[in-house]
Amino acid sequence: MSSTLPSQSTHALIAHLDRSRVGFLTTDVQSILRAVAIEPLAGAPSVVEGAINVRGTPIPVIDLRACLGLPPVELRTSQFLVVLEVNARQIAVRVDDVSDVVDIPQSELVAPAAVSPTLKHVRGVVGISDGTLVLYDAATFLNSTEQAALDAALAERTS
Repeated sequence: MSSTLPSQSTHALIAHLDRSRVGFLTTDVQSILRAVAIEPLAGAPSVVEGAINVRGTPIPVIDLRACLGLPPVELRTSQFLVVLEVNARQIAVRVDDVSDVVDIPQSELVAPAAVSPTLKHVRGVVGISDGTLVLYDAATFLNSTEQAALDAALAERTS
């Protein structure tokens, strides 16, 4: 009797920034919202655009473009906010569009160091049917100092 192990795979949400595609693990994705006004968050690290209010909870919006070295763009109502849960914290990232969820076999995910030792915030890279997808690790968007500054800014906002 032969037994086969189930294929180990993960699912990723594909989002777009400028002409780039970015991916996030669907296990990290909490919701996808149409872009709304992002309120400034005094004392937050520079990588934080501000905060949005989601059902009474302030959610910090990470400036994904700054994290990835892309030029800033004005907020547009056609954009989306992807709410992610990482390190027991909800964060949002602003993207131009979301398009699909894809299945990624673990065996096809290439480690970032194998592509380039300078890649930041990357969980892995994978070929998909119409090109390449960079899968980002949202848990790395804030370092420990930035997390502490964000905690202080959020505490000040709610007091």
